[in-house]
Amino acid sequence: MLPFVRPSVFRTFLFVPLLQSASTLKLTLISGFLLFTQLVWAQIPQLPYPSSSLPANFPIQQQQPTLVNPGNTNQVDNAQQRQYIQDQRAKAREDSVRLLRANTEEPGTKEQKIKIFGADIFSNKSLDIAPITNIPTPKGYILGAGDQLIINVYGDLYRDINIQKTITPEGILQLEQVGPIFVNGLTIEAATERIRAKLARIYPIGRGMDMSIRIGNIRSIRINFIGEVVNPGTYNLPSLATVMNALYFSGGPTASGSFRTINLIRRNRSGQDTVFRTIDLYKYLTKGLRMSDISLKDDDVIQIPPYRSRVELTSGVKKTGYFELLPGEKLGDLVAYAGGLVEDAYRPTITIQRITPNGRKFIDVREEEMNTFEVMNGDRVGINRVPEREENMVVVSGAVYMPGSYPLDRNPTVKDLIRRAEGPKRDAFLGRAAIHRQKDDLTEELIPVNLTRILNGKDTNIVLKPLDRLEVASVTQLREGMTVRILGEVNTPKGDSAETNGYYPWFEGMTVEDLIITAGNLRAAASPNHIEVIRPKRLDSDDPKLINSTLAETFTLSISRDLRLTDEASKFQLKPYDVVYVRASPNFENNQAAKVEGQVRTPGDYGLVDRDERISDLIKRAGGLTAYAYVEGASLIRRTKLTKAEIDQQQKTLNTISNDGRKSALQADVVAENKEEAIGIDLKKILEKPHTDIDLILQDGDLLTVPKFNPTIKIEGEVQLPTTTRYTKNVGVGEYISRAGGFTSRSVKKRTYVIYANGYAKKTKRFLFFNSYPEVRPGSRIIVPVRTQADITAAQVMGVIGTIGGSLSGLLGIYAILRTL
Repeated sequence: MLPFVRPSVFRTFLFVPLLQSASTLKLTLISGFLLFTQLVWAQIPQLPYPSSSLPANFPIQQQQPTLVNPGNTNQVDNAQQRQYIQDQRAKAREDSVRLLRANTEEPGTKEQKIKIFGADIFSNKSLDIAPITNIPTPKGYILGAGDQLIINVYGDLYRDINIQKTITPEGILQLEQVGPIFVNGLTIEAATERIRAKLARIYPIGRGMDMSIRIGNIRSIRINFIGEVVNPGTYNLPSLATVMNALYFSGGPTASGSFRTINLIRRNRSGQDTVFRTIDLYKYLTKGLRMSDISLKDDDVIQIPPYRSRVELTSGVKKTGYFELLPGEKLGDLVAYAGGLVEDAYRPTITIQRITPNGRKFIDVREEEMNTFEVMNGDRVGINRVPEREENMVVVSGAVYMPGSYPLDRNPTVKDLIRRAEGPKRDAFLGRAAIHRQKDDLTEELIPVNLTRILNGKDTNIVLKPLDRLEVASVTQLREGMTVRILGEVNTPKGDSAETNGYYPWFEGMTVEDLIITAGNLRAAASPNHIEVIRPKRLDSDDPKLINSTLAETFTLSISRDLRLTDEASKFQLKPYDVVYVRASPNFENNQAAKVEGQVRTPGDYGLVDRDERISDLIKRAGGLTAYAYVEGASLIRRTKLTKAEIDQQQKTLNTISNDGRKSALQADVVAENKEEAIGIDLKKILEKPHTDIDLILQDGDLLTVPKFNPTIKIEGEVQLPTTTRYTKNVGVGEYISRAGGFTSRSVKKRTYVIYANGYAKKTKRFLFFNSYPEVRPGSRIIVPVRTQADITAAQVMGVIGTIGGSLSGLLGIYAILRTL
C-alpha cells in the first residue's frame, strides 16, 4: 500500500532545496510546476487515515458464591424453610449438571463422555424428590428440639383447649399447670401417652374429654455429606427428610462415586459412629423399591465411596452406559439392570472386551452362560444385532394385485407366486415378464418368462430360488412418454412452465375434439375453422438417403364450436407427439376502455369504439371541458403490462448501468410487471387541431386527467427547505429557489429542471458561465438534483498515481536541464 503523504510535507522535502539553489528562471519554472502539482493533488480524494481499534476487553469471571449452611437447629418459619430447601435443591442440581458435564468431556481438550446409569436422576429437572412437609404426622416420628406440638383437648364438659408449644433445646415440653415433660427422642406415639398422663391430672381426659396431638412446625436437622459427592458439605434439611431427599439435594454421586454402596453413618448410644445402613440405589432405579430410604436423624453422615467394579454396555440392550456391579453379580444381572435385550439382539453370542496387561482381550459368551459368567471391572460388553439378510423369500412386483415378499416354501414356482399375489392386473403385459436371480458369484442374471403360456399350462412352470424377484410389466408403463400437446386459445393448458405447457397423455383413438375437451374447451377468441396439427416426420426405414429437409406434416382442420364430431375431424385421429395449435379469430377483440377525470362535464370510464379513437374524441364524448378546467395542466397516464422477456431485458440494462466501471451513483430499481408512465400532452393544441399527430390514439387503460387551475409551485430536491409556494407571474426559477431558502452545498444548479402539470419537463440550459433556467408555469414542480460522488475505483487510483509519476519525472528532467545552465 502507498503511504499517505500530505502536500505540505511533499513541498518541504522536494522543492525547498531547489528554490535555494536556483536562479530567477529556475524559480519561475519550478513555481509553475508547483502550481500544476497542486492542481493535480486537488483532484485526488482525501483518503481517511486508518483508525486504530482498541483491543476487546475480556470479561472478568466472577467467583461463584460459596454455600453457607446455617448451623441453627432451632425452629424456623415454614416459608423461609421451604425457600431455603428450594435454593439448596436448585444449587445442587446446577452443580450436579455442571460437574457431570465436566466429567463427560473427551481427554485432552475434551474429556471422554460417559453415561453412568442412574446419574440422570439427580440432574432431571422434571423429578422432584424434595421432602413433603404438609402431611399428617407420620407414625414412629421421633421428636427432637425445635419440633412444635399442637395439643387439642376437647369434650362436652369444658370448651376446647388448644395448646401450641415448641420443644426446647433440652428436649423439654413446658406446659402450664403441668410442668416440664421430657419428650426428646420419643416417638410421637410414646410422647402422646406421656403428655396424656400428665394432662389427665388437671383435665378429665377419658371421663368426658379426650386429647389429640399433631406436629406443627418441624425442626431442621444437620446432615453431613462426605466422599464422592457432587456437592459435599453440611446441609440443614427438614426432619422428615429421607436418604433419597438428601442425596438429591447434594447432587448425588460423582462420576467416580458408587451407586451401590452408599453408607449411612449414625452415632449409637455409646457415642460411636457406625454404619447404620448401606443403600443400594439400583433397587430404586430398576424396581422402584425404597426399602433403604429411611428417615434421617440430626448429625447423620452420608458417605459415598468410590465404585469398585464398573462395566460398560455398548449395544444390544434397552439401556446403554456404565453399570456398577457388586461382588458375585453375573452377566445376567448386568443385562437385567439394562432392561433386557432388544428385540433384534443376536442372542447366541455376546462379545466381551476385557482389559489385560497386553491390551484388550475378546471373549465370546454363549446365551446359556449369561447367568454364570462373571464380568470384571473395566469389561466392555457389546451385543450385536441380528444380520440384515433374508431367507426363504421371493419377491413379486409390478402389475399384480398384491405385490410384495412371500415365503419360498409356500410358493415354489412362478405360477404359485402369481396366484399368491392375487393374479395379474388387467393392464399386465403377460407376454414377457422377468426373473432377476442372483448367482453364486453375486452377479445377477435375467430370465425371461412368458406368463401367458405358463398360466395356461403350455410352458413348463419355472421353479424359483431364494431371493428371486419376479417383475410383471404394465402396458400403461410401457406407453409412458407418449404425449400430445395443444397450444393457443384453450382454457386450461396443462403445465407450469413453457417447457411443460399443454402436454397431455396420448390414448388410442384420441381426436382433436377429445384433446380440446381435456384442455378445458375453447376460449371465446378461438377460431374453430383454423386448427392446425403438426405431426413430426416419421420414416419406417433407417436408410440415411431418405433424409430430406422436411421436419413435419401439417394438417388444417375445422370443427364445430359445440365440439360435435364432424366427419372430417372424426376420421382424423391424433398420434403420439402431435402438436395442435388453436388460432385466435382475427375479428375478435376484447373490450377496451379509457378513463377521463377532473374538469370535464361527465367524467368516468368510456369504452373505445374505434381502433383510432383519440384524446379529442374522448373529451367530446365526455361533454367537453368545464369553466374551471386548466387545459395547460392536462396529463395522460398510460398503463402498460410488460412481458417476462421485456422485464428481464430492462432489468439487465438497468443493472449494467448501475454497476459499470465508473461506479455510477445510479441505483437500479426492480422493473415491475405493471407499469404506469406519464405522457406529456398539450391539450390546448390538441383541441385546436384535433385528429393530428399531437392528438394521440388512446389505448386500453389510458387515464386522461384535466385538473383545476393550480396557482402553486412546488420546490423539491436539494434546497434548504423544500416547500410549496404561490405562483407569481413573470417570476423565474431563482426567485422560487430563494423562497425555499436557496441551494445547499450539495446542489447541482446547472441540472435544475422543471416538470409542468401536463407531464412535460425542461432542463436548465447553460451559456458560458451562466445558467438559463426554464420558464415556470402554474402547477409546476422545480427539482434540484443532489451531487453524488462515485466510489473511487482501482483504475482511477492507478490513473492518478500515473499522472503524479509522470509529473515527478518531468520535474526531475527540468531540474536536470536547469543544473546544466
